[in-house]
Amino acid sequence: DHELGRFLSQRFGLALALYGDGRSDLVEAYLIPPATQKTHRSAPGALVGLTIGRHWWQYKVPPLLTIAYALIVQYRLPPAQSFGALAALLISVVFLAMQAHAINDAFDIEYDQRSGKPNAMAMLSPRWRALLYLLLGVAGLSPWLGIRLGAWPLVLLTLIVALPLIYAAPPMRLKERGVWGLVADAAYAHAIPSLFVIALFSQL
Repeated sequence: DHELGRFLSQRFGLALALYGDGRSDLVEAYLIPPATQKTHRSAPGALVGLTIGRHWWQYKVPPLLTIAYALIVQYRLPPAQSFGALAALLISVVFLAMQAHAINDAFDIEYDQRSGKPNAMAMLSPRWRALLYLLLGVAGLSPWLGIRLGAWPLVLLTLIVALPLIYAAPPMRLKERGVWGLVADAAYAHAIPSLFVIALFSQL
């Protein structure tokens, strides 16, 4: 019992230290033994792993909101239009970012299992994965049904949805094609969403 208590305290102490250093991606690996990491996920657990387990919103959401606020001030947009577009933007960003991470994880399952890295999609069947992609996609796109989008916002929104598949899924899987992977990652994670926000608030 004494040895078990010391073992658990060491694991939790190291996990807290990693979390404090911003390495939340490694916390699960230390708290959950490798033999059980592949069997503890449920569909809600996988969904939580795409959000709480990763702090992607810290570097994706603030830049987009900064651009939106600047354009609202520059164009002196009416509050009703601004609030509606901002709400749609926030909801869409959250769900489409989760969908992108789900797609990336799904096509990385084999690689992550070989390296012992936790994967939020590993314990979902292909049917549940497909349902999750669909639900996240619908949730991410539905806010725009109430806003009339011009040609450029529509094109950019289409690219935001399509690029994660091109980046992670065979046969293209750009993430394994050197510089093309870097370009695609930067494009769908930052450049294209920023251009979408500019196009959106410029047309209001």
